[in-house]
Amino acid sequence: MRRLGRTAFILSIWFCATTLCGQVELTANTLKPDEASAGVSVPLEMFDFLAGSWRGEGMGSQVEEIWTRGAGGSLMGAFRLYDDDGVSFYELMHIRDTDEGIVLQLKHFNADLTGWEEKADMVTFPLVKAEENAAYFRGLTYRRRGENGLDVYLALTEGGKTREVPFHFERVTD
Repeated sequence: MRRLGRTAFILSIWFCATTLCGQVELTANTLKPDEASAGVSVPLEMFDFLAGSWRGEGMGSQVEEIWTRGAGGSLMGAFRLYDDDGVSFYELMHIRDTDEGIVLQLKHFNADLTGWEEKADMVTFPLVKAEENAAYFRGLTYRRRGENGLDVYLALTEGGKTREVPFHFERVTD
């Protein structure tokens, strides 16, 4: 019985360290690190589930996202939001390992490729938690849905209120 108790204790510490501790729910599907947690580092291969071309809907428009497999120490991605009137905006992004842990960084561009952020600035989402087929960055979650689906959840804060914006993609095979 004593051995079982020690094993249960060790498993609970492992479970806490790898899944729950150091994380706070931001929205129903997104997380943020708590004040004491440090950056998370995992092998970049953990994000290969993103590789491919994806199309779907989000923010009331059509969306498309493309990800490469890891090479040169990063994964590279591109996003566009468009409707019948044309492209609303683009994003260029990468996932890479830094001294502070894994981050997803991106820059926004208007339809004419003028940037939203200043030249040296970008939006950075530190990794909070990684699982097989899921990545939880601060306020941004990527989760595979079956073989050919990808759900992305973005926590947007406007006017002091945070809301969750879902994007639902299907794999493009053509």
